[in-house]
Amino acid sequence: MRLRLTVLLWLAMAGAAYADSEGDAKRAFGEGVAAFKRGEYEAARRAFRDAEAAHHDPIIVYNLGRAEERLEHPEAAVHAYEAYLADPGLLPPDWTA
Repeated sequence: MRLRLTVLLWLAMAGAAYADSEGDAKRAFGEGVAAFKRGEYEAARRAFRDAEAAHHDPIIVYNLGRAEERLEHPEAAVHAYEAYLADPGLLPPDWTA
C-alpha cells in the first residue's frame, strides 16, 4: 500500500513538472518569435534554445535554425534543420518503422 502511494505521488509530481516545463517552453518560444519579428536574432536564438531545453518540439528546432541562418551561422543552421528533418515526430504514425 505504501509503495502504491509513493508511486502515485511520484507520478503526480512528474506530471506537474512536465506541465511546468511545457509552459516554460511556450513562454520562451513566444519570446523567440517576438524577437525574431523585431529582427533581434541573437535574442531569438537564446529564447529558442531555452524553449528547446525546457521541452523538445520540432518547430522549436526549426525556428532555432532560422535564427542561426539570420545570424549567418551556416553550420549551426544546417545542424538545426537536419535535426528538424530527422525528428520522428514529423512523420505520421503509420509512416514510422
